[in-house]
Amino acid sequence: MFIEIIWKNSNGDDLKALVPSDKVQNFVNQFLE
Repeated sequence: MFIEIIWKNSNGDDLKALVPSDKVQNFVNQFLE
């Protein structure tokens, strides 16, 4: 499963990334520790 992440860079452009949800989960877990 993939999660779509959209964010704006300093130019106001929309940037889009598809990342595997398990990697997102790992990142969130590290961030919350």
